[in-house]
Amino acid sequence: MKIPGGPAIPRIWQIPAALFLFLLGMVALRELPYQAEPERTPGTAEAAYYSMGLFLGMENPIGFPREGPPWAVWLARLVYFGSPLILASAVIEGVVGFTRRFAKVYLANPEKQVARMDGHYVLCGLGKHGNMLVDLLFAAAPDKARRPDGGPNIVIVERNAENEYLVDMETRRIPVIMGDMTVADTLQRAGIARARKKIAISGDDIANLDAAHIARKLNRDVAAICQVTDVQLQKLVHQAAKLEIDTFNSYDVAAKNLIQMEIRPQVGAAQAPLFVLAGIGRFGRMMAENLIRTFGDRALKILIVDRKGEHIGRVLRGTMPEGEKYFPEGSIYEADIMDPFVWRQIRDENDVSHGTIVICTDNDVSNINTALMIEDQIGRDILVVSRMFRDVSFMEGREGRFKIAVLSKLIEKGILESIGERAPAGIAVGERAVVGGT
Repeated sequence: MKIPGGPAIPRIWQIPAALFLFLLGMVALRELPYQAEPERTPGTAEAAYYSMGLFLGMENPIGFPREGPPWAVWLARLVYFGSPLILASAVIEGVVGFTRRFAKVYLANPEKQVARMDGHYVLCGLGKHGNMLVDLLFAAAPDKARRPDGGPNIVIVERNAENEYLVDMETRRIPVIMGDMTVADTLQRAGIARARKKIAISGDDIANLDAAHIARKLNRDVAAICQVTDVQLQKLVHQAAKLEIDTFNSYDVAAKNLIQMEIRPQVGAAQAPLFVLAGIGRFGRMMAENLIRTFGDRALKILIVDRKGEHIGRVLRGTMPEGEKYFPEGSIYEADIMDPFVWRQIRDENDVSHGTIVICTDNDVSNINTALMIEDQIGRDILVVSRMFRDVSFMEGREGRFKIAVLSKLIEKGILESIGERAPAGIAVGERAVVGGT
C-alpha cells in the first residue's frame, strides 16, 4: 500500500546535479595545488576522492581554493558551495518524508487512535446522513464529540474505500476503520468494548440492525442505536424488545418536522385539506403516514403521483391503517412526476387552488425542475414544497409559494434526540429547514 508522505530518496534532479558537480569538482581540483606542497597537484584518482568528500563534509589537503588557474579556482568554489547544499536538501527531504510517514503510520493510524479512546461514538455508515451526523455532533455536542485533549471522540466504520466523505474525515483526523460493520472483528477494531454509543446509519436497514445486535453482544453496556427506514421492519423490531436496540427513522423525523413547521400553519383550520405527494420512496411514505396522523380527523384527501403508482397504491392500501379509505383507486396517478400532462389532469379533476404539493423523490435536481413545471401548469398560488438534502440560498425571496424543504435541517433536531443527545443552550439546530417563497 502506498503511503503518502514525501520522498524516501533524493528527488530525480538531485542525482544528476550531484553527479555534475562531482565531475566539475574532479576537473577543477586536478588543477589546484596542495596547500603544503604548492608545486604539486592531485592526480585523477585523488581529485575524484576529494570531490566526493565535498558532499560528505570531508576536509582535503587543497583547502579552500585560492591558488591555481582562475577558471579552476572559481569552478572549485562553485562545487565547494553547491555540494553541501545538495546534500542538505536531500537530508531535509529525507527527514520530512520520514516524519510524514511516521505520523501517517503511527500517529494517524486509525487503530492506534482508537486504542487511545474511551467512551466514544462508533458511527457505522458514512453516507449523507452519517456525514451530517458527524457535523451535528461536533456542532451540538462538542463536549462528547471531542476528547479532553481536543482530539475527535468519534470512530467511523465504512466498507467503501472510494467513499466521497473519507477525505473530510482524514482532514478532521477522525479515525476510519475500513470493514464490514456486521463483522464482530470490525467492531472490535473500532473499540466497541469501550464505546458509549454505537450508531448504525447506513442505507441498509438489515445491516444496521445486524451491526447493532452484534455490538450489544460484544458490549452489554453500549447504547446500540440504528436507523430503520422500512416501516414494517421497524414495527417488527419494536415487538422484539429483547433485542435491546433503539431505532430511529430519519425520514419520519423529517416528515413530522415539515408538517409541524410549514404545512400545518398553511393548512390552518381547513376541514378538507388536499395534498399531492410526488414520488413515494422512504420520505414520501413517511409524509403519507404523518399527514394521516395529523389531519386524519378531517376530510383529508391525498393524491399520489409515481411511476409505480399502481403497485404503490396496493402497498399503501395493504399496509397502512385505513389504507383503503385514504388511497382509493382514483387517488393514484401512475406517471413520471416530470410529465406535465399528469399535473394538468390533477388540476382539471381536483380543486387544487388551496392544496399542497410535496415533491418527495431523492433527486434534488428533478424535484426543483418538477416544482417549476408545476407552477407553469397549475399556477403560483398553490403551495409547492420540494425536498432537497442540503441547504440552498438561491430560492430566497422568490415570488410564489414554491419552497424548499431542506431534509438535513428537518432531520437535525430529531436525530439528536433519537440518539439520546440534546444540543446545549445557544446552539441552533434545525434552522433554515424550509426556505424560499414569499
